[in-house]
Amino acid sequence: MYQSITYNDLDSEEDLRTKIVYNWLLDKGINEKEISLEKTFTILLGKGKKTISGRSDILVRKSNGINLFVIEVKKVEHKLNEDDKRQAISYATALDGGIAPFTILTNGKESRIYDSVTKELISNKSIPINHPYIINGFKPSGDFLSARIEALEYLISLSKENLITFCKGQVSFRMRKLKSTDIHSERKYIPQLYIDRKNESKKLKKHLFENGNDLVLVTSPPQNGKTCFLCNTVENYLNENIACLFYPANELRGGLLNTIKEDFNWIQNSDDSPLHIINRLERILRDTNQKLLLFIDGWNELNQDIALQLNEECCRLENRNIKIILSCTSFSVRRLLFDNNSNPEYISDRTGIDKKRADILYVRKLNSDKGAHVQLDDFDSGSLHWKARKIYEAEYNTKIPVDDLLRNPFYLRLFAEIYTNRQDVVQVDNSVLIKKSIISKAIRAGIKEIEALSVLGNLASYAFENGAPIDISQLNKLPGNIDTEKYEDAGLLIFGNPKMDTYEINFYYTIDRNYMISIIHRKWHNLFSIKKSMTDINAELEKCCKNECSLEALKWFLSCPEYIENLKYLYDNHIDKLQYPNVISIIKYSIIQNAELIELDWLRLHISELKPEIIQAFVKNYLSYDIEESEEFIHWFITLIKIDKSLADDKEESETYSLFYDYYGEELKQLAYEGDLAKLERLLQDSLITAIKNNDNVYLNIFDIYSNIFLKGFVEFLISIKNELSKELVLEMQSSLAAVYDEYREQYYGGWCPGAFQGDDDIGDEFFVRSLSELRPCLEGLLYLSSVGENNDLRCCTQRLYENLMYYADCSIDEVQRASAFGDPNQLKLPFE
Repeated sequence: MYQSITYNDLDSEEDLRTKIVYNWLLDKGINEKEISLEKTFTILLGKGKKTISGRSDILVRKSNGINLFVIEVKKVEHKLNEDDKRQAISYATALDGGIAPFTILTNGKESRIYDSVTKELISNKSIPINHPYIINGFKPSGDFLSARIEALEYLISLSKENLITFCKGQVSFRMRKLKSTDIHSERKYIPQLYIDRKNESKKLKKHLFENGNDLVLVTSPPQNGKTCFLCNTVENYLNENIACLFYPANELRGGLLNTIKEDFNWIQNSDDSPLHIINRLERILRDTNQKLLLFIDGWNELNQDIALQLNEECCRLENRNIKIILSCTSFSVRRLLFDNNSNPEYISDRTGIDKKRADILYVRKLNSDKGAHVQLDDFDSGSLHWKARKIYEAEYNTKIPVDDLLRNPFYLRLFAEIYTNRQDVVQVDNSVLIKKSIISKAIRAGIKEIEALSVLGNLASYAFENGAPIDISQLNKLPGNIDTEKYEDAGLLIFGNPKMDTYEINFYYTIDRNYMISIIHRKWHNLFSIKKSMTDINAELEKCCKNECSLEALKWFLSCPEYIENLKYLYDNHIDKLQYPNVISIIKYSIIQNAELIELDWLRLHISELKPEIIQAFVKNYLSYDIEESEEFIHWFITLIKIDKSLADDKEESETYSLFYDYYGEELKQLAYEGDLAKLERLLQDSLITAIKNNDNVYLNIFDIYSNIFLKGFVEFLISIKNELSKELVLEMQSSLAAVYDEYREQYYGGWCPGAFQGDDDIGDEFFVRSLSELRPCLEGLLYLSSVGENNDLRCCTQRLYENLMYYADCSIDEVQRASAFGDPNQLKLPFE
């Protein structure tokens, strides 16, 4: 029986014990020594935990750990209400250690006792001694699972802090098979080994928080750091109190929405439709005034049906205060973003990756950063590679040799693991590193070498024929007593959720699968050679077209420097006879990729066939050795520019564009920075540029490239040779001229940041006078060329920019007209109104 108490009477644990708890428990046959009063206790928010502390929330528990009831004490002047009841009951049902069957709410004047499961008021004074929970030893009955689910949803909605706590618990749980702080654990994400990808992180943040993209795709070749990048990004965002959830794609086998449902414990309500799940999630985000970032890693690891289903689920989540970040291998983009008829799926539209760009990603990285897309690659930056080497050398006590292979994050880690405590290794190759790694990981996990190679070989055989992930029920040769936990701990295999209808298995690392398929199972290093018949080789290449796994293995094999001779043999004897476009693309790009390793004499044997991939490889090889420019080099570079149709289709994604940029780009950038037109004129006397100028067929291509590198100089150069320009050529160059204008438009009118016209008052007339003086030749050139090209929109926009500059420079129109850079009486006048 409760006696009347006031809030101020409850100053100590003893007050609670004697004035509320003791007498009542004594009546129920519980000795006071058997109970404890805890002003600090823990509640569960999904997989996360939050500590509740303070004098107003008290947990009463038996000494054996059984929770009895939660007491919520309010100030005496506070009138008890439904919100008080809901919060107190939510604490009682979300307790770590089990539900407290009773909830007591008091303000000193009024006390209420509730059933924590049913939420019904039991009494204002006491709990009947024959209450079922008391008879059952203070164990609740009924639908207490639903009570916990409801409490979780309420508590997460209660505050941003609770939502972040829930997210941290979810992320920790979902990363459990990926993350470790042990450098020898074989997990993908080891925080102390992580190399910060600052440029890529900035791009992702810009997409999410500046550009307003609701969906962003992160791609890279296999094992180039996608998982580590996403894991590190999620942890950083959570530390900044940005709500994030993380999902390895192989755990989405029931679909994204069903997995979210499971994380929020809504799985008990099996009748929830996808729309219901979305609405409940939306309600939580609305109540907390938050946006939620969903990170999904390894989209390509899902089977095709579930992978394509993700397109539909992402579409359902659109405009729901949810942003989605997906990662996949660049090789798999075509399969994931387009249906069997090459029609774009939802994610293709949202990320801006069309079929043409997907085809390029199939064999290499894109040159440009268009769309909501972030690309990862090797540690190409000198400083990034140097930093990675230093970290791995320190952690593994080894010496990392200078080798292009070890710019790849995966091979760098393999080397450090294999050669821990060694300083004498100076030469490595792909296959040796992978083989040593597989064997050493197996042995460390207690798996015999012969068993590991047998199990992995059988899986590779199935993947080559049928793709991955692999339905384990379809494997006849897999040992029945395989220790799945050992293979997961070894970082060799990853197993799907055994609770689902099918039990799937996959290689933990795609490159391990590529090695097992190409070297151990198919033995391509022996098959693709002069020792085998052309019939056998063609049959094998046809088999490679069965699925993505086999094609990806072929791409890996032909990219390895140690198999250059196999690549050359396939090109010499099969490239013109093959009828498999995917295989042809892989072989051709492998020639370009390995250009520096192929002898010039072999390239010269094929170059007269005028195949772009051979000429590109020749030019790339030539440039890589910094050989003095020769007539042969100039001839083939010009020929390449002339025949490469990709320059007209999408010059920024052309390999030829990249080569030209590599050759002239830095020098032109420097000239742009210095604004030295005299040096520019000297550069234009260069034999290659001169030869191009004299070849009308390549005029347009090279000027399009040139405009992207050096905008202002491009226009001024065109004006300097305007008598040589036909109207047709100027018409063709309107897109490049528009790019020049756009550069200045953003500088002065602003884009993501304010422009000079929108700047603060500290920007005075002098700045605009100087700008006008510097830009006048370029702007007048744009006006002239846009008029010749009959591009009224560009002419009007340029004219407006010119007028605004004069206005801010406080310069009269007559002054500008008199100071015109052109003395041509027939020049277009500026009809300012």
